[in-house]
Amino acid sequence: MLEKTGQLDFMDFLISNEDVNEPKPSPEGYLNAIIKLKLEPHECMIVEDSPKGITAAKQSKAFVYEVSGYHEVTLENILKKIFEYNLK
Repeated sequence: MLEKTGQLDFMDFLISNEDVNEPKPSPEGYLNAIIKLKLEPHECMIVEDSPKGITAAKQSKAFVYEVSGYHEVTLENILKKIFEYNLK
């Protein structure tokens, strides 16, 4: 799907359920991505829309932007969330 929609070109790597021992709601996938990016959780924001994904994201200790669907994932909303998190 990522290839068909042209999104794959914007990604350096993928981590799928085939790359983890424990799927969501375990934070393993997110933690693997944070490590691969050489970041700390407090330097990351995860955008999630599913209950299991939200639980996993929160357990990773990253900032979590909870959305109800793709329509909420806009540059304006993401920048607004980053600004809110920077105020904390």
